Amino acid sequence: MKKILSMMSLLLVLALSPVQAGLLYLSPSSQHVNVGELVSIDVLVDGLSDSNEIVSGWDIQLLFSGLILQANNLEFALPYYTFDPDWDALYDSELQANSVNSFMTSFLLDDELFDLQTEPLLLFTLTFEALTDGFSWVTFGADPNFERNVVGRDGLSLDLSVQGACISVGQGNCSVRVPEPASLALFTPLFLLLFRRKLF
Repeated sequence: MKKILSMMSLLLVLALSPVQAGLLYLSPSSQHVNVGELVSIDVLVDGLSDSNEIVSGWDIQLLFSGLILQANNLEFALPYYTFDPDWDALYDSELQANSVNSFMTSFLLDDELFDLQTEPLLLFTLTFEALTDGFSWVTFGADPNFERNVVGRDGLSLDLSVQGACISVGQGNCSVRVPEPASLALFTPLFLLLFRRKLF
């Protein structure tokens, strides 16, 4: 009976967990540069084709160590979201000491965007200057509504898992992987199952 209750609890948690529609990630996931060099990282979305989805806009924040890296340029991948960048979209970015904020809303119809987009879909490219020896994780903000919100068809937010990256500089080394906050949710059912067993 205890096993049946445990399995039912696990199935309930899995059933109530949102299904991931795709992946919001940084590429490459790990790279190394020398002090003073420029290094670029792409922000991409993949895994939408099975659900016939698109990206019609986003509100994304990237976090990094301002002691190791300095953000100096953000370039939008406009051909995937506009026919005319001056009329077909509203977009902006803000480069700060420890974060970068990026905003985009395309005014094209969903079917027009679908015809323009292929996977993996590039959102934008961010360029850093390497300041000193060390390493920096580059991660997405934690708030799914304002710091890693990617919008699909009909203006609805996509439920995406996220994956950050690491940039090492000079003598720095990206040797330890730190799980993204969204990845920790995958272990929630296991923790609940173990906790339930201890109660019985």
